Amino acid sequence: MISGMKARLNGIWAEKKARSYLIKQGLTFVSANYHCRWGEIDLIFKEQEQWVFVEVKSKLNRNFGDAEASYTKSKQQKLHKAIMFWLAQKQMNAELTSFRIDLLAINDKQISWHKNVY
Repeated sequence: MISGMKARLNGIWAEKKARSYLIKQGLTFVSANYHCRWGEIDLIFKEQEQWVFVEVKSKLNRNFGDAEASYTKSKQQKLHKAIMFWLAQKQMNAELTSFRIDLLAINDKQISWHKNVY
């Protein structure tokens, strides 16, 4: 129970840190923690005319690998389905809408921003 709560608090901290970081990089914040039956989108931004869907991963220490390693193929597929559902809800055609998927990894409080990871 305590480790689950610690992980959730770390996730909340990481998403706030990621949000602040990306705003400072010039992206416009749109939404956080979009949930649907297909999965969750951590953060949604716009960069000029392009939608940016951000997956946030964090590791407080690297004893069991880095944050990037936890962005698995399964997670990528779930995120992509959630994005397609979000776009459909907004009545946007995925083939005609400019978007990308970014990974923002935080390892030992160091931020790495990986653009267009899907």
